[in-house]
Amino acid sequence: MGIIKHTIVTFHYTLKNGKGALLESTRGGAPAETICESNIFLPKLEKTLRKFRVGDKKTIIITPSEAYGYKKNDLVLKIPRSNLPEGEIKIGHELRRVDENGRVESFRVTGFLGDWVFLDGNHPWAGMELHYEVEILNIRHTGVVKT
Repeated sequence: MGIIKHTIVTFHYTLKNGKGALLESTRGGAPAETICESNIFLPKLEKTLRKFRVGDKKTIIITPSEAYGYKKNDLVLKIPRSNLPEGEIKIGHELRRVDENGRVESFRVTGFLGDWVFLDGNHPWAGMELHYEVEILNIRHTGVVKT
């Protein structure tokens, strides 16, 4: 059985960046499971999975524009420590603020220099070419009408 819209796909994957650094993996743990074209994973990944069958092992390369976009310099901020909430703040912490339109923006703490704190609102994988090494374990229908 092939993968079509609304099928449940169970698969293992290892995700690396374009330089080969490991970003995440299901190997050694529970496999991933998704309903095809449910937008849980990147659209390019889900669309490419439709070409696979049980047992297939392939690498899917996704460009930054098909993934999390390119880094935006206006999302990298340098602000005084006094402008942040009280308490311990460490590199990697996520901070949120509400913009003038009421939208919540998330920023990761990326560094410190004296009384300055550096924040980055880009997705951690923005600007990266992503390499998904995928192995299809199971495909089953949901009973939803195919479109």
